[in-house]
Amino acid sequence: AEFKSVRDSNCRQPNRTMFVFLNEIEALASDVIGKLPVFTFALFEDNFFDKPSGEKDIISELESSRKKLFEDGRISTATAYQCTIESLKLFTGADKLPFEDLTVDFLNDYEKWMIARGNSLTTVGIYLRNVRTVYNKANRDSIVQPGLYPFGEGKYEIPTGKNIKKALTFEEVKKIVNYPAPEGSVEAKYRDYWLFSYMCNGINVKDIARLKYGNIEGELIKLTRAKTEREKRH
Repeated sequence: AEFKSVRDSNCRQPNRTMFVFLNEIEALASDVIGKLPVFTFALFEDNFFDKPSGEKDIISELESSRKKLFEDGRISTATAYQCTIESLKLFTGADKLPFEDLTVDFLNDYEKWMIARGNSLTTVGIYLRNVRTVYNKANRDSIVQPGLYPFGEGKYEIPTGKNIKKALTFEEVKKIVNYPAPEGSVEAKYRDYWLFSYMCNGINVKDIARLKYGNIEGELIKLTRAKTEREKRH
């Protein structure tokens, strides 16, 4: 009843002041919605409350992702994000990088700059895939304008380093198996970890640490990789 009285165009004071105020808020909200390329509540909130632009730049978003990765225990990936942040700050000479500044020319210049400083194509690829991941998220959240996407065929294509896989020979594996480490020593432990990983089709250390007795089924060890669990959640 009180809300209806406030929304009545013929209301008197003190409701009249509230009526005018609510109309102004509604008009502002309609104006913000009309300017959004795609409506999402997150994007509406950012624009309606005029959040600082620093929350929307690439470096700040990389930092936000780095913190989340660290909290999730993905230390290696979080470290790669930190390196990406420091590299971009060094290249731009600034602590912020607006999404609209990430053009094809910017990315080509950044790649040339990294190569000139002695970085490999593999490193360039890691850093720019991190940037692309953040940009893709901003694109999904409609933070960036449609049509500005700088990645892909005919635009900027992230380089890939050569990943030359070298297999150990049978004789080399035998040397590890027969390595004469003292019983109970750290060397013996590392050798055994390596052999266990080798016999389990290359299981990584994180998945070894997550193993439980429940993973043993008869003569088999069954598990779901931590990486696969993350992919399923996505």
